[in-house]
Amino acid sequence: MPDNNSQGVTLGAKKRGAAVSPLRRITPDQIDAKFMEEVSKMPGGDKIHACFQCGVCTGSCPIAFAMDYAPRQISEMIHIGLKDAVLSSATIWLCSTCYICYERCPQGVKLTDVFNAIKNKAVQDGYSVPPVYEKMSKQLLKNGFVYDMEITNEDREALDLPKVEDVKPEILAEELKDTLIYDLIGEKKEKKKHEEA
Repeated sequence: MPDNNSQGVTLGAKKRGAAVSPLRRITPDQIDAKFMEEVSKMPGGDKIHACFQCGVCTGSCPIAFAMDYAPRQISEMIHIGLKDAVLSSATIWLCSTCYICYERCPQGVKLTDVFNAIKNKAVQDGYSVPPVYEKMSKQLLKNGFVYDMEITNEDREALDLPKVEDVKPEILAEELKDTLIYDLIGEKKEKKKHEEA
């Protein structure tokens, strides 16, 4: 139950059988009053104002059990202005982009797109990223795939599968140069250090 004293308010609820965070206190210094507006201007964020906390997103999410905050809680935190908590949350990285939350949302909130935009914002602002994303990004730039291909084209041919075309890393790197992938793996920071030296 909210407590409106000077100590702050209480957020969230413990979800039975889920790894959702316990109740915690929020103080005014944790609130960024401009965060909600910032999110509403992100791709897919235009309807975040319409969310009325019905919980359909959380009830529909196939991986809500593994999140530190349920999707509904992330939406609530965006409304409150808890920018730091949202950008540092594991939830945004665990989203499987299945779009079930969006398909079922009675208000048409594109929460999956909001999570993708928030991930970009987290990278831009220097928040830590799960190591697996950094590893997959480096692998993508190395050979065009997020994992090593264990089956050769000869094996694929024997199985009547189409050949996998070779990806030229230099072409891929050129295509991705203006994306956040270099921020994610630290390439731009390294280039900047070399240029400054």
